[in-house]
Amino acid sequence: DTVTIDYNTALTFGGARIHGINGRRMFEDWFMTKNFLASGRLNIGPVITHTLKLSEFEKGFDLMNNRPKKCGKVVLIPPKI
Repeated sequence: DTVTIDYNTALTFGGARIHGINGRRMFEDWFMTKNFLASGRLNIGPVITHTLKLSEFEKGFDLMNNRPKKCGKVVLIPPKI
């Protein structure tokens, strides 16, 4: 959506700062998260509310998109090769 900013009030007089983001740390964050999960230092179990087969992805998207929210994290499990 469009965001309207009153520069005089918010920036000049309010002291607000605008910071942009980019994906330069994306891979670093992925590796750090992978290490947290592998070490057991990060327990994500409490936020996983549904575990579905990959073939049930439509059900997973429905759970995430429908209101009111009735899910936390939906995990899709790929078939074993």
